[in-house]
Amino acid sequence: MSTSATPSRPAVAEEEPFVLFHERHSARIYTLNRPSKLNALSHGMVQLLHKQIRAWDDSELCKVIIGTGKGQFCAGGDVAQITTQIQDSSTRDRAVEFFRDETHSLQNTSGFFSLHYLCAGFILWKPR
Repeated sequence: MSTSATPSRPAVAEEEPFVLFHERHSARIYTLNRPSKLNALSHGMVQLLHKQIRAWDDSELCKVIIGTGKGQFCAGGDVAQITTQIQDSSTRDRAVEFFRDETHSLQNTSGFFSLHYLCAGFILWKPR
């Protein structure tokens, strides 16, 4: 069973989806789609990834999650965006929220996934 890609957008509308989600047999694949920024993670991308990876982890049909990126895998967090937000007192809270969500949503919860999880060809987390 194979389905077509489902584009997902961050909360702020952009011209291209930043993350693409695919299903192929029992594999679930996400592709970071922000090559002009070296696929640097925005806050919206972190939120989308966390929600989708959690849903896939809960699915009986999903046996492996594979993370990929268009052009390259991922440069990490969007440092330029975060720096701009930190410098402006009206957006500083957004930068703090990004670090909180990036740490708690993606990094700290990774050990709790029950599936194999692959990124750029390496097994990052093994099943419990």
